[in-house]
Amino acid sequence: MVVPCGSRAGGNESFVGKIRLVLPDVIYAVPGIECNIYFDNTVLLLNLNTVAFDVTCPVGMQYQERWSFIPKAQEIGEYPLELKVVDSSNTVLAQGETLVRVVPDRLQDEAEASYLLIGDSFAEYSVYPQHILDLSMRNGRDGLHMIGSRGAGNMPPTGALRHEGYSGWTTEAFTTRSGLLSRSGYHHRPGAGSPFVYTRPDGSSRLDFARYCEEFNQGRGPDLVTIQLGGNDVFSDRDDTIDDTLDQMFSHMETLINAIHAARSDTCIGIVIDTLPSTSQDGFRNYRGDRKQTRWQLRRNQHRMIERMLENYQGREAGHIYIVPNYLNLDCASHFPTWNPARNSRSDDRIKRVNNGTHPTTAGYQQMGDSIYAWINGQIKGVGQ
Repeated sequence: MVVPCGSRAGGNESFVGKIRLVLPDVIYAVPGIECNIYFDNTVLLLNLNTVAFDVTCPVGMQYQERWSFIPKAQEIGEYPLELKVVDSSNTVLAQGETLVRVVPDRLQDEAEASYLLIGDSFAEYSVYPQHILDLSMRNGRDGLHMIGSRGAGNMPPTGALRHEGYSGWTTEAFTTRSGLLSRSGYHHRPGAGSPFVYTRPDGSSRLDFARYCEEFNQGRGPDLVTIQLGGNDVFSDRDDTIDDTLDQMFSHMETLINAIHAARSDTCIGIVIDTLPSTSQDGFRNYRGDRKQTRWQLRRNQHRMIERMLENYQGREAGHIYIVPNYLNLDCASHFPTWNPARNSRSDDRIKRVNNGTHPTTAGYQQMGDSIYAWINGQIKGVGQ
């Protein structure tokens, strides 16, 4: 059963049950890079035109579909933001608050950090990992040292781009999957094993992040880790199964977090809240049979996942665990691939339709990278701290 959240995870307590508003405690931003809150990504509504949004914040601008802010260097600091959702009679249906934290772009100065990026197909395609790296090297520095067994094209890395991104993978795959043949491919393929699970001489396997660090980071735990998983965990769920799936997902996530912190207790771990699907059902036309899914059901599944992620991981900064609210910054109406089929079999008129409902265009991946890059700079202990 879907249980509405209270406070910031689901809106003000007095509005619980009307609209499930999801806002994190903190949104990170850096000078010169756009920071957005796309309103459709904050609430679970079939028709956004039935409500209006009202943002109160000393910085940024409110547009029809979003609040947007490109900080200047002199605007480093913290800014409270309040978001209200109202109906046609101006009755408040949901209300939440967050803090926009503008941090220095420390990687453009003297800061350095080692960074491990863990993810599924979003990471495997290497677009947003490359964007994060490009942002860090804008002034010619190479202060961000990426760790990983995979590079561009999912081949062994030959340059600075490194990550652990695997299409189709779940949290369980990263914590349990062992294999001798390959560390790539979908988690259900024979021989595909997690980069963090090692086979012992007796044939048993073990999650051993310290050994991974010996192999790929000279025995040192990374300064920073981001984990962007969950989309594959919840893809096929329904309303009556989603919470059981999330219980299992969070169990495996905690196992992975604990393994990372066992290797180095002060590694900053960013739990990246997965981006949402396209606003169009067209991108889901090919999901049939065992993989049948609709855009609205996946949107419901992911909204519940966001609620539960905020409940589980928000407020754990003292334990070096953080929320990275990636989901807010993606333009789900515009940044998904399209094609131009005939309107129907009897028509010569060609129209634009979304071709992929879950994987964005390059611009969408760059928006994802923008959010993560801002969080990275927020955690680096360097210039300005």
